[in-house]
Amino acid sequence: VSVRTQSPAAPVIAFTTSAQRLSFVNTNDQVVLAGSISAQAGCTARWSADTATDDLQSALTAASVSIPAAAARAVYLVIPANVLPMRSTLSFGLTCAQSSVAITVTTNGPPQPGRFATTPADGGRELSTPYYFAASFWSDPNLPITYQFGFLSTGTSAFVSLQSRSEQPSGSSLLTAGASDAMYRVTTVANVFDALNAVSTSYSLV
Repeated sequence: VSVRTQSPAAPVIAFTTSAQRLSFVNTNDQVVLAGSISAQAGCTARWSADTATDDLQSALTAASVSIPAAAARAVYLVIPANVLPMRSTLSFGLTCAQSSVAITVTTNGPPQPGRFATTPADGGRELSTPYYFAASFWSDPNLPITYQFGFLSTGTSAFVSLQSRSEQPSGSSLLTAGASDAMYRVTTVANVFDALNAVSTSYSLV
């Protein structure tokens, strides 16, 4: 957190969100930055970012608020899910009159793509042939990496879990047949998580 000093009459601004909570933020989660402003004279609290997409700029503009004279107020910046870029470092500023503070947000990303394969890819029989799932070469700095295997249900395409999330990168299960208009094929799924619950999803058709 960086702070620029001002005269005693200048608004007093502070971030109340812990900097530790803003390290490796998952971009698919909503992020809330909180601050406090105490002002002897009225001012307008404004948020800024060193890099801003249209969606982020909309959130910054919407968070502007007037601070009355001789008042102390809590102010918030609500950043919607999926607005911040993955694996990035951004600086956010909060300004009121001549006073300003800044805080850094680092974002997390899901495990980097590796491989996922289900075998046999052809020739299996419904509820008879064992199918083997294997995920390999996935990487992430936030360990451990964990794996969940399943398939997409026929009709609804909802995920059906066959192996609960664990550090085991492989597994096996019987499968039901897919829909006739899909040539009875089934889409198997691997969800690959890092320790902060960021997830990559990979598919294999059998």
